[in-house]
Amino acid sequence: MIEAIAGVPPERQAAVLETADLLAGALLPPDDGCDLDRLVSVPVTARRPKSLEYFRTRPGAEWSAGVLLFKEKRDGMGGDYYAVNRAVAHHLGGQARPFDLRLAVNRAGAVLLVPIPRGDGTRDTLRTSLLMAMAEAERHWCRIAWDGAAGGWNLFRAEGDLGEPTWPDTAIPTMAAAVEAAFSGHIIGDEEHPVIRRARGLE
Repeated sequence: MIEAIAGVPPERQAAVLETADLLAGALLPPDDGCDLDRLVSVPVTARRPKSLEYFRTRPGAEWSAGVLLFKEKRDGMGGDYYAVNRAVAHHLGGQARPFDLRLAVNRAGAVLLVPIPRGDGTRDTLRTSLLMAMAEAERHWCRIAWDGAAGGWNLFRAEGDLGEPTWPDTAIPTMAAAVEAAFSGHIIGDEEHPVIRRARGLE
């Protein structure tokens, strides 16, 4: 540091030294700094893609998970999904149902867990059409739109080359991490949970 102020007029040396001290914490070793903007967490939402939202699903069995879910509706409107402990599911009057979750990202990089209802062995157009869409979106950017007359999902493939998706491997290294991020604060784990209490007419 003494060499750094060589040639600096005496009246400015104190200011130069003070600036150097302030900068010391920001100085990086050569070729370093790549970790400064590394994501350690990202928001994950459990929902189906919107009708004009192109998405990709992540290939591989390790990027899916089966979870018991409940969707609380208020005033006839859609609500959030809750993960439900099987031990208390009976309090929800059969409304807690098994779903398969698939990890997906949209064009903006938002991470989704797409819930796909499990079938009961009968022909289920809703489930089969959604499974087909998830499989197609492993290879192509797709969007889906609900077809009420057919009782299933229409599938549309992007016409242009939208490139490959970017997966948040650091923030979401496993499907378990994605599930934890999506349902943090939305887990019905015991009989005292407000959702259970409302379902039982206790509040």
